[in-house]
Amino acid sequence: MSLLLKQIKKEAKKQAQLSKKQALPMLRDQFIAEHPAIGTFDEATGKPVTEKLIRDRANAYVRSIEKGPPAVFRRELMRLESEVERVPETERKIITPEDLLGKVGVPVVGDRSIRMANPTDQPYVGAGIGSIRGVPLDREIFAEGGIGFSADSPGTGKGWASMRGIAAKKQGNIRMAAEETGREPIGIYSALGMESIDFSTPALTAMIAQIPAIGIPKRELRAFDKTIREGFGKVKGIPEWVGLEDEDVFDQILGRGNFSREGSGALRIRILDEMKKKRWQNVGFPRYDDVVETFTRPDLVDIPPSGAGMSMFRADPEVDVFEEPYHMSYDTVIPAKKGEEYFGGLVESVPPEVMFPSIFEELSQIIDVSGKPLDYQSQRGSLMMNPKLYEEYTPEKIDQLIKYMNETLGTDYAEGGEVSNSDAYRQDGSLKSETGFIGPIINKHSGKTMTELSVGVVIGGREIEIPSMVPTLSKEERIALQNLRVGVDPIPQSIIQKAKSHAIKRIEAGLSPFFEAEPPEKSSGGALSLENVEIF
Repeated sequence: MSLLLKQIKKEAKKQAQLSKKQALPMLRDQFIAEHPAIGTFDEATGKPVTEKLIRDRANAYVRSIEKGPPAVFRRELMRLESEVERVPETERKIITPEDLLGKVGVPVVGDRSIRMANPTDQPYVGAGIGSIRGVPLDREIFAEGGIGFSADSPGTGKGWASMRGIAAKKQGNIRMAAEETGREPIGIYSALGMESIDFSTPALTAMIAQIPAIGIPKRELRAFDKTIREGFGKVKGIPEWVGLEDEDVFDQILGRGNFSREGSGALRIRILDEMKKKRWQNVGFPRYDDVVETFTRPDLVDIPPSGAGMSMFRADPEVDVFEEPYHMSYDTVIPAKKGEEYFGGLVESVPPEVMFPSIFEELSQIIDVSGKPLDYQSQRGSLMMNPKLYEEYTPEKIDQLIKYMNETLGTDYAEGGEVSNSDAYRQDGSLKSETGFIGPIINKHSGKTMTELSVGVVIGGREIEIPSMVPTLSKEERIALQNLRVGVDPIPQSIIQKAKSHAIKRIEAGLSPFFEAEPPEKSSGGALSLENVEIF
């Protein structure tokens, strides 16, 4: 039995077991539980949420079900005690602010949608999303947008996906940044608003795919189609709209088959703008907010407007944009360095003026057509519209980013790239090197600078402390140390073996196993005995 059929049978059983009278108190309780808490800001009223406001809205919600058509009750009953269906996503690689030092960042805007883990050079296979808050879909839907695109693109040369015109302008922006600064360009994600998801294919596809399960009357579906075809007021009609019941409706909104992909995104936005209106919600049409909740990454819900830094890619200014064959929402790729596509992302989003301080300083000096400086909203809009913006990451800017993250996000990054005082000494009380053998590395979990990462080993019959960060480590082993939860995860044996071998050679030469800027003369005595040393 298919997953979809099981879901439909489950919801049918729920409806058969509960009458409207039995369900209404439960639905009311669920409404209250899901309402924003007392004291939080209410966008509709512009005031804090009160107990009375919640109670009044809950009563109005119950009345809408009591007096509404059967489709409304069916929809709400399917939502009862339901959860948002989640899908596996590729794990993010967390970078530190210092990883950006010496690079040039280029803002790349995108929506906040989820992306089901899947290589971007392959079509989706396996199970997609089959329901929206308990309402079964008549087909599985694959979420393929969002910040996970770069992480899913190893070896493909893909950095970001967009429509051709926008992608070409952004690639020109990337080339300009690289040419004018001589620095490596990094594409840095900046979030669009919550409803930017409307352009992507999953949002409208999921709305239409719920209609059969809800059982909206045909007269309402046809009334909706009539509104789309004829338009109203200043909104122009779309005579070529095939209609919600037409077998080609998904081809039309996806721009496939006999329908052009060009303009399909604008069509999706237009249909959704109408479908989310109260007039249609009141007759049982799917709930738009449920779709947004399902297809939005939870860690991007509450970020500030244009919040930036959650995903980055190594842009390639030497390559032209190229066709994206598998993405259903976007047709063009902004290229990344092949084999090094995904750069990573900050542990959390930061405000755009923190991520791009010089850009916002420059934008604040621009005078608009009314003779006034650009307001903050217009400055944020420039991240999408202005193709000449970039940010050079100097030590001063990195320090400011670190300061903001430490004070606001609770990170513990060392400012100025120095080892913090509490970690500056070895167990024997001697001062650690500020560089070590391979230079400082920022630990991805603690945010602290590591130059030695000492480990105890037995050499010459006694245990001594030696550095694990030695020149003979491979790139993979250095990355492993970067991602190590110090004090929790064991240091890999291959690293300990290399560290011990390196220490023995230095001791044999009369040197300290630790890095010394100016090595002392070889010791004529007192060296450790290396008899019976076991290398492991």
